[in-house]
Amino acid sequence: MQLLFFVLVTLQAHHVIIAILAILVIVVSLFYFSRNRLIQSLKVDEISHLMSFTRFMQKADKLLTKTNERYVLISVNMVRFRYINYLYGPEIGNKILGLFGATVLSSIDKKKEYATRQASDRFLVLLRYRHNEDFEITMANFYKKFEVAAKTYCSFEIIIHCGVYVMKKNENIHRALEKATHALSYADDYYQPQFVFYTHTMNEEIEQARMIDQEFSTALKERQFAAYYQPKVDIVSGLVLGAEALVRWHHPIKGLLTPGQFLPRLEKNGMIKQIDLYMLDTVCQDIRRNLDEGRLVVPVSINFSATQLYDQDLLRKIKDIIEPYQIPHYLIEIEITEGVAVKATHEVKNLLRDLKAYGLRICIDDFGTGYSSLAVLCDIDADVLKLDRSFLDKNDNLERQRAVLRATVDLAKDIGM
Repeated sequence: MQLLFFVLVTLQAHHVIIAILAILVIVVSLFYFSRNRLIQSLKVDEISHLMSFTRFMQKADKLLTKTNERYVLISVNMVRFRYINYLYGPEIGNKILGLFGATVLSSIDKKKEYATRQASDRFLVLLRYRHNEDFEITMANFYKKFEVAAKTYCSFEIIIHCGVYVMKKNENIHRALEKATHALSYADDYYQPQFVFYTHTMNEEIEQARMIDQEFSTALKERQFAAYYQPKVDIVSGLVLGAEALVRWHHPIKGLLTPGQFLPRLEKNGMIKQIDLYMLDTVCQDIRRNLDEGRLVVPVSINFSATQLYDQDLLRKIKDIIEPYQIPHYLIEIEITEGVAVKATHEVKNLLRDLKAYGLRICIDDFGTGYSSLAVLCDIDADVLKLDRSFLDKNDNLERQRAVLRATVDLAKDIGM
């Protein structure tokens, strides 16, 4: 009996060992399979079958440091590609991306020219360059070839935009990518193929953007930004009834920079929110000083960007800035454009109500430029309405213009503005 028990235990242990070994074999196999898939994905994009972006940048950088030939880097975007995924499904969308990759591969010298899918429907192509005429012919032939092939998958016209940068010899691939991408941003016709070449003007814009990104934080700390006040004057009495705070940048090297030179970049990189709050703090300081010195004090409007209004913590931040200065709340006017007001979500509308309940004034700027102006007046309880200058532009029908202007002013008065 004991012998039988020993044999059974031995057999069970033997089976357990075999099972453990089998599991280890499976785990090791899966590990190597996943590892090989990972290595392969680092080399080749599974959808387009082009080399991966990382490998493209490495090979391009290596090639450009050795060659004496000139190259052109092309940043390619398939315009409205999301509609293809929506109409035909992502499977067809992926097939079209794969078709684009195959068309590129069949059109280039794989030893001296490279291509990759950068992300989603964005591609990069590195080609040898001779002159613009040859390049444009090559691209036109390529586009026609791809367009014909794509018709086998969908009838939707696929529009391609290209940002083109003709590189200098031995130029860094990362800088070239930045310039090609910048050129692509100038392609704005959504219904026609476009090839936009990078120019020296664009180079100045890139340098300006880089300067803003690098120096903005320091400029804030050193208070290089200043508020310039534009008065609001009663045209009958001539009295100053209010003012608008306009931001200017006193750059230590470039001198005085106007909003158009830096605000668009701050809107793009998200730093505009810091400027809004900075200007609020600056205005509060100036109002407090004028009150202390017995000077004339009038309500001051401060422009707030669209992105700022979606900050769920904005009301607290505004209170934290205003409270230490102990100034009457009605002297602060939050100004938004009509475009922002039209697109305002339920949360934004609630925020504006809370700001008004706190005692601040709400101003809608550029009124009359949108398509839903009257709806905006119903949804947002604003205190001030600033009419767009187009109301005052000269035209052939002056009487009609006056009637519209008069009716708008009367409407604003009737609702308490």
